[in-house]
Amino acid sequence: MHTIVDGSTQILGIVGDPIRQVRAPEVWSALFRANGFNAICVPLHVKPTELKTFLTGLRTIQNMAGLIFTIPHKLAAVHHVDILTERARHVQSVNVMRHDEDGRWRGDILDGIGFVK
Repeated sequence: MHTIVDGSTQILGIVGDPIRQVRAPEVWSALFRANGFNAICVPLHVKPTELKTFLTGLRTIQNMAGLIFTIPHKLAAVHHVDILTERARHVQSVNVMRHDEDGRWRGDILDGIGFVK
């Protein structure tokens, strides 16, 4: 049996207010384990008034692979990424962010793609 969390574990956070209702941590963490990735998904309860502070501090965490945004942060998150995809720029909303190797945060919106599929 391998360690569930260790010093090499990558973190995928899901940020919302409220956050208790989300199933993403359970689903993503199970998918990571099943596919041999040393990563977990963690729920992060962040109030809208604290989003900027939270995201500023998050830039210092080297093993933060990315974030999923849920209510009410999708519109506000667009102002806290370094690079927006064309989709995100068009709808002015972000529901996923990833930490690029160069330290910049890239934001995208995948809701439409998921809805169509």
